[in-house]
Amino acid sequence: MGFRAHAHGDGTPCYRAYRVRLIIKFGIRARRIPELFHPNRGDGKLSGWGKPAFGSARRVTGVDLCGHHQSDMDTIMKKLTFALCVLLSSSHLAHAAGESQQAAAGDMEAGKTKSATCAACHGPMGDKPIMPNYPKLAGQHASYVEEQLQAFKGGLRKDPSMAPMAAPLSDQDMKDLAAYFAGQPVVGGSANKEKVALGAKIYQGGNLATGVGACAGCHSPTGTGNPVAKYPSLRGQNAAYTVKQLQGFKAGDRNFNPAGVIMQNIAGRMSQEEMDAVAEYISGLY
Repeated sequence: MGFRAHAHGDGTPCYRAYRVRLIIKFGIRARRIPELFHPNRGDGKLSGWGKPAFGSARRVTGVDLCGHHQSDMDTIMKKLTFALCVLLSSSHLAHAAGESQQAAAGDMEAGKTKSATCAACHGPMGDKPIMPNYPKLAGQHASYVEEQLQAFKGGLRKDPSMAPMAAPLSDQDMKDLAAYFAGQPVVGGSANKEKVALGAKIYQGGNLATGVGACAGCHSPTGTGNPVAKYPSLRGQNAAYTVKQLQGFKAGDRNFNPAGVIMQNIAGRMSQEEMDAVAEYISGLY
């Protein structure tokens, strides 16, 4: 089924429907949603996994992607964002299981020794950062920690403090550190009671009016995340750090992987008030 299958009643091409197909085909697998594709370029065919993904997205959203006015497309895209998040969580299971197991193959004892440098900023077990905008690492998924260390070392994720720390690490060092921090108990925080209500509303249900997806869709209602899909655990995380990352996603600073593209789309629609509220709610979620 190529591009011509998506046409308006008068036979003219439906670019919006085609672009959604491109998002599913390329945006989930590449570092960012391609903006330079033109409906008259390429064969418009979906890959083997893209066909069921597109069909599932249509079923989840409950709408056809063609024959709608622009105002309708806004609602469709809100639904599609959530649908893709759910599909990513499920469709990655078989493909990423090996990667998750490989990340968990690190040596915890070796990681404990190697974490001495990390302790200066993140605390002895990664549970007590010295600054509120530094992350807690205790209890974080090994697959996610390893992925982020690789990103820091490779320059995909920018941070003046972490870049020099990750630069000398070998692949095995990263696995060992990831295994060590994943094995430490999660230490919760406290939430600002005045912001929790709004934070809970956004986290659990999103904001349909502005297209903000529910955090719980990918990070689970309890904030435990998804280690196979490499969606991080959020529960108990420092509020200041969460806000900093949401702002970074919104600015496009962290869209180096598929999850980052999704987060850019979600954070880009959030107000500062919503970011602060969600961060506070997450801090007390443990």
